[in-house]
Amino acid sequence: MCSVSTAATTATALLSAAISVQQIQTQKTVAKYQVQQMEAEAEHNKRLAEKEREEGIEEARNKRLQAILKMGDSTATLAAGNLASSSDTLLNVNDQHKLNGELEALNTLNTTENNAENREFQAEKLYSNASLTSFNSKQQYKMGMMKVVSNTASSLSK
Repeated sequence: MCSVSTAATTATALLSAAISVQQIQTQKTVAKYQVQQMEAEAEHNKRLAEKEREEGIEEARNKRLQAILKMGDSTATLAAGNLASSSDTLLNVNDQHKLNGELEALNTLNTTENNAENREFQAEKLYSNASLTSFNSKQQYKMGMMKVVSNTASSLSK
């Protein structure tokens, strides 16, 4: 027959083990939630990077179209001033508009590409952190459970 003190020691050890297991499970759940949040943020960053690229391409296209419109305005202005449309002045002005438009378009593309790459880098960093958090959580779970078993066995053997 078990003595009252042995029963109390066993009950205390088992209660302590149950509390420890509950804490370990809570930590595992929190880590899982953190991983999900990091992965969701990473996906969001990837979508934003793609959207930013698309918007950059559209903005660059608009810059080029604006340059073409300026070329048309220059042609109309010079024609109204009775300058020949084949004059060097018109060619120089139109070349300048075309070059400026292309430069603005390329600067826009470069800026948006840099921003998109930065977002993708942040996404990859979040994926790495999520993976590391998941791995650490699994390791802590295993170690915690082993510690609970060890402590419970030690308490019961006394």
